Amino acid sequence: MAIDVHTHVVPADFPAYAGRAGAARWPHMQACDHPGHKTVMIGERPFRTVSDHSWDVARRREDMLAEGVDRQILSPMPELLSYWFDADDALAMAAHVNATIAGMVAADPAHFAGLGMVPLQDPELAARQMQTLRREYGLIGVEVGSNINGKPIGHPDHAPFFA
Repeated sequence: MAIDVHTHVVPADFPAYAGRAGAARWPHMQACDHPGHKTVMIGERPFRTVSDHSWDVARRREDMLAEGVDRQILSPMPELLSYWFDADDALAMAAHVNATIAGMVAADPAHFAGLGMVPLQDPELAARQMQTLRREYGLIGVEVGSNINGKPIGHPDHAPFFA
C-alpha cells in the first residue's frame, strides 16, 4: 500500500474576517485566469495559485489513482497555520481549515486521513484544542511549524503543548 503523508489542503474559500485584530493578513481566495485554479491571497498579496486538487476529493482521487497512491494524509498548507494572528483569530482559522480537512476525510475515509492545526502562539490553548481535533473533527494528529513567531518548536515556551 502506497501512503502519501505530505499532501496539503487549501479550502476552496475562507470565511470573511470576523475578529478584532484587523484583517490585513486574513487569507481569502481570488479567481484567476486558469480554469480549476484560485489564488490564495494573504491580505492583498498573492501568496500562491493552487488547483482544485487542494480542496476537491474527486480530483485528488484521480491523481492518486494515476500515481498509484492508495491513501493520503491531508494537512493544512503551512502558510495557513497563521502563527502571526492573535490566538482568537488563529483559533477561528484553525476551525475552518480543520472542518475542511474533516469534510474531505468524511467524504472518502478509505483513502484519506487528516492532520489539523492548532494555535501554537498560545501553547496552552493549542494543547486544549488537541482533544477537539479528534473528538469534533476526527483528525488523527496535528501539523506544526518549525518556528512560531521567532521561537523554534523546541523552545521552552511550547512545553505546555508537548506535555
